[in-house]
Amino acid sequence: MRYLSMTLICLGLGAATPAAAQTASSQSNAERLGNCLVSKTTGEDRILSARWILAAMASAPQVADVAHVEPAKKEEIDRAMARLFTRLMTKDCLEEARPLLLARDGAGARTAGEALGRIAMQELLSDPKAVAAVAKYATYIDYREFEVFMPGASGQ
Repeated sequence: MRYLSMTLICLGLGAATPAAAQTASSQSNAERLGNCLVSKTTGEDRILSARWILAAMASAPQVADVAHVEPAKKEEIDRAMARLFTRLMTKDCLEEARPLLLARDGAGARTAGEALGRIAMQELLSDPKAVAAVAKYATYIDYREFEVFMPGASGQ
């Protein structure tokens, strides 16, 4: 249980710590770990990470009307993510993780975990259907409202 907060931070879900609070050393350690997390994950690992993030977000009451994950499916994803996290931190990226975890450097671990989150989202959004779904909102934008940004538009 004592490693729970560090685990959450590594996965980018812990309390935000300003990047300015990081030392140059922890920033370089975080960068090394982030690069390792990205290079040592497969497309399948990244999709799992994206599914885990989505399942976690679906637990928030603010999105209950648009996202639902069955408890059994959430547990299945959590177990798979635990296996992935364990493999990455104790085998594939052990040397890169060691300085951050031993120093209990939450800011550095969070930065490294965010690298995995970014690549997981990129993997998920490589699907044309997902790209189309993300872009769909643009069909509802009133572009006339953006005329304020055009040279010579009224109000300038």
